[in-house]
Amino acid sequence: MGLFASNETVKLYIKDKKVVNKESDTWIEVPKELTAELREEAMEIFKSSKIEVTRDGNAVVDFAALNTIPYKFLTKVIKSWSESVPVNLENMKKIEATTLLNIWNKLQEMYNLGGSNAFGV
Repeated sequence: MGLFASNETVKLYIKDKKVVNKESDTWIEVPKELTAELREEAMEIFKSSKIEVTRDGNAVVDFAALNTIPYKFLTKVIKSWSESVPVNLENMKKIEATTLLNIWNKLQEMYNLGGSNAFGV
């Protein structure tokens, strides 16, 4: 384990608007782990949200203040995809809404953003 984030990526497969474990023709490729800069950017997204830490140390995030999908962040994190168009802001906004929300939820889980250990290591 080195000092720097790995350049390794993983594919997340999408089927029926959901991120699934089984390979499919529709996929995105994302970093296996975030750099400090990308993690900081992701955490900025949650700044305007209400965060409450419970007695058992879990964080409960009220997403009511988060009324937009973080397109710019997703454009930086998604390195490639199964589509024949480039990963850019314009194309990101064309993704079906439920699918994109499910991708964002999976990335939050994968990178431990907004979870019980979101602000610690």
